[in-house]
Amino acid sequence: MKTFYNLQEQNIAMKKTQQNLELEVKGRRESQVTMKSQIDHFHLMLESLPQIAFTLNEDGIVDFVNGKWYQYSDAEQNFLKHILMITTSGKNWRDAEKRKSPGIRNKN
Repeated sequence: MKTFYNLQEQNIAMKKTQQNLELEVKGRRESQVTMKSQIDHFHLMLESLPQIAFTLNEDGIVDFVNGKWYQYSDAEQNFLKHILMITTSGKNWRDAEKRKSPGIRNKN
C-alpha cells in the first residue's frame, strides 16, 4: 500500500512538473513572437531613415541593412566592402566592441 501511495505522489509531482514545463514553453514562444515583432518594427524604422543603417548580430556579422545601402553602393562587392570598412574601422568601434557597449559611435 505504501508503494502505491509513493507511486501516486510521484505521478502527481510529475504532472505538476509537466504542467510547469508546458507553461514555460508557452511563455517562451510568446516571448519569441513578441521579440520578432519588435525586431520587425525596428527594421521598419531603420528602413524609413534617410541615412544608411545596418545592424550586427552578437558575432559582429551584418544581419540587416536598410534600402539606402543599395542606393549608396553600386555593386554587391562594393556594398560588402563599405560595410566591412565601417564595421572594422575606428578605435571607438573596436573599444566599444570589446566592451560590448550599445550605441557604438565613431567620432571620425
